[in-house]
Formats: sequence, structure tokens, C-alpha cells
Amino acid sequence: MNNLISTLKRIAFILVVFLLISTVQSPSYGQGRGKIYWTEFDSDTKKGKIRRANLNGSSAENVLTDIPPIVDFALDLRNRKIYWSENYTAKIQRSNLDGSNVENIVTGYDLPPGGGGMSIRCRNWKCEGTATPKDGAPINLTHEQLIDPNCIAIDSDANKIYWGNGHLDIFQRANFDGSDIEDIIIKERILPFEIKFKQWLQPLSIELDLEAGKIYWTDAYGRKIQRANFDGSDAEDLVTDMRTAYGLALDMSARQMYWTNTVTGKIQRAFLNGNKVEELVTGLRFPSDIVLDIRARKMYWIDIDLDTDIGKMQRANLDGSNVRDILTGLDYPSDIALDPNGFYDVSSDTDKLTTTWANMKSQ
Repeated sequence: MNNLISTLKRIAFILVVFLLISTVQSPSYGQGRGKIYWTEFDSDTKKGKIRRANLNGSSAENVLTDIPPIVDFALDLRNRKIYWSENYTAKIQRSNLDGSNVENIVTGYDLPPGGGGMSIRCRNWKCEGTATPKDGAPINLTHEQLIDPNCIAIDSDANKIYWGNGHLDIFQRANFDGSDIEDIIIKERILPFEIKFKQWLQPLSIELDLEAGKIYWTDAYGRKIQRANFDGSDAEDLVTDMRTAYGLALDMSARQMYWTNTVTGKIQRAFLNGNKVEELVTGLRFPSDIVLDIRARKMYWIDIDLDTDIGKMQRANLDGSNVRDILTGLDYPSDIALDPNGFYDVSSDTDKLTTTWANMKSQ
């Protein structure tokens, strides 16, 4: 009898362990508890917002409202923070994932209400500028004040935030608290001596490959996807002669990158070296940002009807099959980020995978 009871206990223990492992490893577990974040813009009030919902589109809620239009945002899942850049405010801010505790992290010079103009002059990769407010005297600006953040990426391992600076034709990075700003100069580029409101580098999306120490980005001005080392050296053209590549996401497990093309209305992918370009989804109106859920083998993206400024969020398998609407009737959505783990903690290994796989929007 004792042997029978002991055997039954062993069987019960094995079954419990099996069920726990199956639950944790199942892609549906991540989908059921995860969150998708996105931005919207109200063309009437000229205000932006960040919202979130479950991965199936249910339980949508506001996270941040009544803020300037969002240029880009990223999630630091390890520290449960959102970082974002705003249009025309020359700063990067952050808050908790629920929108509380808003802080300024990186700030530059912002033209006062009423607008004005700005000219920028550079020599040996150091720049200075002159701002001319519509009502007021000219103001001389230092290199450090010339902040125009657009796309954002997060490196939680190093506690760094990366962004593209539209004023200076460079990428920059800083600590999470905004200290120790560094310039990342794409070495193969030659910056003209003087620039007057001309953006020679227009990155719309930026991705980090932490293991290889590479930055990937979509360049609207050059109509291509590029990459370089973290210090800006060894810049490469990966995919060229494009119309307009917008969103970008990396799948490090398969060594592939995914992107949206706003002009052709397509989602495409290729290997990280640019080889073997494939069309996955076609017939879209204006696909903007894209994010990957590697564990669930899904991709999410935003598609906008520019005639109405109304958009939707869609989902498909990574091969482009099984396209489904997740959220519809959105007010000019543009950027998305993924928290595949939902409310439970992120381990160091999982966080690193999420960093590179989920479009760096979900770090």
C-alpha cells in the first residue's frame, strides 16, 4: 500500500510540473496576459495620447492624455517605464507604465509659442545654432541645446536610451536619467558646413541588436534601411531603392528584420544583412509602426486611412498569414509597443530577448 501511495504521489508531482511548464511556455499565456501600447492624435484638439489594451484588443484604456503629439515611444519593461518624444517640444519624457510620475529626461531649446526659425552651423561634428523667435531677439544655442528627438530605443541592460536627433544628423544616447549625453556619429556621412532646417538623416524607426552592438534604422531621406556599430562606425546600406520604410522590427532568433512601407502599403522582411526580401502583407493603406511577439509567432502593426485619419491595429502570423483586426476606429494612431509579459516580472534573459525582438519598443 505504501508503495502504491508513493507511486501515485510521484505521478501527481510529475503532472503538476508538466502543467506548470506547459503554461509558462505556451504562447497563449503571453498573449493572454500581455499588453499592447499605441499612440493616437486628435486632429481637432491637436493633442496626443498613449493607450493600451490586452493583446486581443479588449480592455482598452488611456495611459497618458492631453499631451503634445507623440513622435515615438518605447517601453522599459525591466523598470516599468514609458519613454517618449513629443513633436515641437525638444524633449524626451518618461512615466510609469500606468502614466503616473511624468518626468523630463532630456531637454533642448524649444521655440516659444508663436514659432520662429532656427539655423544650425556645424564644424568637425560640433554644432551651434541661432534661434529667431517670432517675437523676440535672436538666441544663440550651444551644441547641447540642439535637441530634436524623433525615434527612440531602450537598452535596459546598460540603462541607456538612444534617439535620433533631427537637428544634428546624428544619433545620441544618455543614461535613463538623461545624464551623460553622447553623440553617435555615422562616420561615413559628411555633414555640410552649414545646415538650415534640412534634415540629412531622417530615421523613422531605430532598433538595437545588443549582442552584436549594432544600431538599425529606417532612413526616410535616403529611402533605405541601414545599420552601424554603436559608436557609429561601419555604416552599411542593407535595403536600398525603397519608397518609404517606416516601422522596423528585429527577430534575432531567425536573424531577420521586418518593416512597413507606407507608399506601397506592404509589410516586408529580409535577413539582417538585407538579403532575400519578401513581401508578407500587401494592400494596406498607410502602415506605420510594427512590433513582433516572437514567442507567439505574431506581428502587430498600425494601418491608417489618410482620407479620414482613422486607423486600426492588425495582427498576423510572422509569415503574413491569418491577418486579423485587433482594434479599429483609432484616431490617427502611429506607434505601437509590446509588453508580452503583462503584469508579471521580466527576468534578465527574457528582457534581453524582448529588447531585440519586440521592436525595441518593448525593452
